[in-house]
Amino acid sequence: MVVAGVVALAAATGCAIDEGPHHSAATSAVATPCPVCENSPFAGRLAIHELNLRGELNSERFSLTTVNGAAQIIQGSTSYDLHVVLGYLKGKHTGLDLLMHDGLVGAAIPIQRDGIPYEIVIRAVHTHKYVVAPLWGLETYTLGWRDASGAEMNPCAVSPPPSADPISSQAEWHFDEVVMFEGDRINADTKLMSDTADDQWINIACAGDALAKLLATRNTFHSQPAGLPSAWRQRQAALRMIVADYCGTGKAFTVQGQKIVWQGGDTTYGVTPEVLEARWTENGASCVHAPRMLFPTTPEGSTAFPDIWQAITSECQPAMCTDLDPLSYDGAYFVSAKPRPPRRLPVWPP
Repeated sequence: MVVAGVVALAAATGCAIDEGPHHSAATSAVATPCPVCENSPFAGRLAIHELNLRGELNSERFSLTTVNGAAQIIQGSTSYDLHVVLGYLKGKHTGLDLLMHDGLVGAAIPIQRDGIPYEIVIRAVHTHKYVVAPLWGLETYTLGWRDASGAEMNPCAVSPPPSADPISSQAEWHFDEVVMFEGDRINADTKLMSDTADDQWINIACAGDALAKLLATRNTFHSQPAGLPSAWRQRQAALRMIVADYCGTGKAFTVQGQKIVWQGGDTTYGVTPEVLEARWTENGASCVHAPRMLFPTTPEGSTAFPDIWQAITSECQPAMCTDLDPLSYDGAYFVSAKPRPPRRLPVWPP
């Protein structure tokens, strides 16, 4: 298997479940509704997190195999031109019906790196929903990554999820699934998003990662409402917030599965916010009050940032919030907060 070549792990944990029966466990990364959301530091955990439909190399030197300048998806003995349209994977072949939805199962997408061939195989197709209106269908895929020997792995299942990440019966999205969406160019290091769309580039993200959360909350180029003022600034602010990039330099100050709540765009607080964390613009945090890692919600979080303030201030000197009302935007696009813990009912008899 070529695990190291496919997955660029930034930490020991990620959005994954061990291989096994599909849908054996679920993540609340995309639940409907999302009362307490989870963040992710990963904007490019997969080395195939972006691919070019014209066959251009990505930053990890992977490229889709093309025929007449078009990437291909092969079902049986038939090769189709590969397209991703509004988050839906499709194959087009003159004279044939579109290859899409359940018809994609078993299809293979040829890919290469430094002359070595690989394949992305569609193992399952699922229909879920966005977490903000309009709640249209959102298609996700279970992928297999296959090398020349035929050995296959799920690229989103190379490591277990954070042990404190809750398994929710209301959740709809599973750790071993990915989304694909077109248009946005996202630099995994700087966390900078393009302000214009290039639909020849597609993004692939595991369910719990930051790019998938951007799509699910309608903060990608084609998922945002048409004519939205300051659309790019809102998308960029959403990414800075999800990864806890307070300084706007691309450095994430959080761990996978850390719980926060936020408001902004079409997202509202699902539960009452208890402590203001920060307000967010396209440049990072416009002000910070209580960084989320002061209140770790995973075992990894308890050790990853022993002094979160020292870690942040070694990168930049963020402004302190003077208005501590977590309902106040104060000119920002998003506001994040520590969620209020659920009220515990008294036990009787005591």
